[in-house]
Amino acid sequence: HAQEEVLIAEKSKLQEEGAMLRKELEMNQQQVVALQKDVKEYHEQWRTAKSMYDNELIAHASDVKRMSTIEGDLEKKDAALKQVKADYNRSLVALKEAESQQNSDKVSLQ
Repeated sequence: HAQEEVLIAEKSKLQEEGAMLRKELEMNQQQVVALQKDVKEYHEQWRTAKSMYDNELIAHASDVKRMSTIEGDLEKKDAALKQVKADYNRSLVALKEAESQQNSDKVSLQ
């Protein structure tokens, strides 16, 4: 009879331990679900951030390309401006020479 009571006590103890382990397992499963949700959210945030970063890279590359084109256009316009200034200066010199010649011709006619 004493052995039966020991077995009943052990069975009761094992049932309590089993219930505690099941409860612990359930809590662990809830934690796993919560962590999986967090991982999913963080992964979504990472994808959003990466997409934004990729868009910034594309925009930056586009801006660099546009700046390069503008710099090329500016260099061409600067060269054209220098040419116009040189032509203007040559024309000014030619005009002054013509005026000087005209004045010389007037003086010699008088």
